[in-house]
Amino acid sequence: MAKVTKKVLKEIVKQCLVEILVEGLNSEEEEDTLFESIVPKKTVPRKPVAKSVRTISERSQAKNNEQSPVSEAAIKNVAGNDNVMAEIFADTAATTLTQQGLSNESKRGAYVPADGAAKLVQDSNLEDLFDGANNWATLAFSAGKPGD
Repeated sequence: MAKVTKKVLKEIVKQCLVEILVEGLNSEEEEDTLFESIVPKKTVPRKPVAKSVRTISERSQAKNNEQSPVSEAAIKNVAGNDNVMAEIFADTAATTLTQQGLSNESKRGAYVPADGAAKLVQDSNLEDLFDGANNWATLAFSAGKPGD
């Protein structure tokens, strides 16, 4: 591809501008009419989602309102004689924990591990996973080098 000099490029632009002006001035004689064609799209009726979302929400709230007597006893035990704290803990256990998926109730709809390592972490106690973590300093600063 040959290089175009600045002078040649200017000449091409000038010719284009002159052609545009001539066409614009002569357009009174020749009226070109543009017709826009609009083709209606076929729409597929969508399944109403709002009802199913509402049903899920109602089931979730009904589940949140049910609280096991074990958790009530645990709340009273933790709060002691303080009724205000007992109410706060009860409300938190009934709403926040179940909404976040942290309650002790069934794990339906909870986190599903993506691979084997994630499943291992989910099924294990974290203290067991990091049991040897306290040995890192010994390994890092030992006098011997690996392979000796």
